[in-house]
Amino acid sequence: MLYRQPGGCRFGVNNAVSRIGGLLGIAVLGIVIVHSFNRALDGRLARMDLSAQVRLSIDEQRTRLVGAECLLAWTSERGSR
Repeated sequence: MLYRQPGGCRFGVNNAVSRIGGLLGIAVLGIVIVHSFNRALDGRLARMDLSAQVRLSIDEQRTRLVGAECLLAWTSERGSR
């Protein structure tokens, strides 16, 4: 049996909006990080004399590279505390 509580619906809507806002914030931050990493990687690769095969291999691994970069930054930050 369900009991109606005053403000229950408002609480549910507020909770849902809060969670959606947090998820959107994380998604936007992720997009910014990936874009920044890709720009930096492109700049570094442009200065290197790499074969087309090596460039293709790096391009195929970009998502893994950005994940590794974020993990390294996070672990080094935690270690400095």
